[in-house]
Amino acid sequence: MSTIELTSAEQIADSPKPGIPPIVWGVIAFAFAGLAATFWTFFRWLPSNWFGDDTYYAHGAVIPICAGLIVWDRWENLRKLPIKGVTWALLPVAAILYVTWFAHRTDMRTVQSVLVILLLMAGTLFVAGWQWLKGLAVPIGYLAFGFPLMDRFVDTHTQTIQQWSTEFSFLLLKAAGQNPMRLDNSAVAMDRFIMDVGVPCS
Repeated sequence: MSTIELTSAEQIADSPKPGIPPIVWGVIAFAFAGLAATFWTFFRWLPSNWFGDDTYYAHGAVIPICAGLIVWDRWENLRKLPIKGVTWALLPVAAILYVTWFAHRTDMRTVQSVLVILLLMAGTLFVAGWQWLKGLAVPIGYLAFGFPLMDRFVDTHTQTIQQWSTEFSFLLLKAAGQNPMRLDNSAVAMDRFIMDVGVPCS
């Protein structure tokens, strides 16, 4: 092996590998601890919304896991991104925390849900910069599916959507030759049982 080849191999071996410095991991851990403390009452309430009776968000418990899997799937590309935090991102962080104080005092769950997403994005921008925010935008945004963001819409339109679901189920059963019979806006009678199209099904 020539001297030039040996020198090149040593340079490659000694070159820094892409990754996140330990100090940044410390900042991330501190930021997540602050997030947990800030939204503790909201996070403590979420399980009751996910596992309660007749909830619209029974899927909510798996949403954070799915978001984590998205990050894990993209990690090899994410860890190569440069970490260039944006200092002025502290301004939206401060504004979000100020609004959060009011939202907690009034138990505004929908507003709290939006604030969690916004704070995660602003915090990512502050700690790691624009490229990391772009890379984590999908998993952060995906968390919204587990939060009560659509409560007002659901409460307003549930009955209409339930009727549509019942009508669609009735037509499918009729097309399959099952001879269904509509009993009311949410029930379809079959030969041996009655199918009730519940709110969660809609």
